[in-house]
Amino acid sequence: MSRLRPMVGSLLGVAGVAGLAACAIKETIEAPACEGDTSVIIVAQSVPGASKVMCLDPLPRGWEYEEVKIDESGTRIELDSDRAGSASAIMHYTATCDTGDALSTPSEFPGVLRYERIRAVAPAFVADRYYTFEGGCLWWRFEFDPEVPSGLSVELGGIVQMADREVLSDNVRETFVDEEL
Repeated sequence: MSRLRPMVGSLLGVAGVAGLAACAIKETIEAPACEGDTSVIIVAQSVPGASKVMCLDPLPRGWEYEEVKIDESGTRIELDSDRAGSASAIMHYTATCDTGDALSTPSEFPGVLRYERIRAVAPAFVADRYYTFEGGCLWWRFEFDPEVPSGLSVELGGIVQMADREVLSDNVRETFVDEEL
């Protein structure tokens, strides 16, 4: 959470951003970085009932953002890898998700449940990872090129951070005049 405080302190023009969740934003928005980025506010507004708001630490070497789409249905982030291939990881931050037959695994975040579903290991790794919490879900789809080790999903999954919406809202209120996420 301490990494998020500088981000909230640097936010400018929150009031102007408040209505953006109603329209899709593709070209000018950056992926929601955990430090120094206003995109986290827009991500929070894309799933207004979620108790957790996701942000991302810097990408590991070889990964890059292909597309970031934020609208009233949630946030979708597509990543490319020089090793795993184009669109090899896609993240969805939404109000709900269907974990289906995914297996429960230990979560690294308090108040967040984690599930994994390995769909295939060979010839190519294909898997889903879900984080569920009150009012929201963060869902990853990994679909790597053949012969790429599944360990890249662990490396990439480590970029995700989860912030309590209440704490972010309190920080925004302290920084700006009566704004809510």
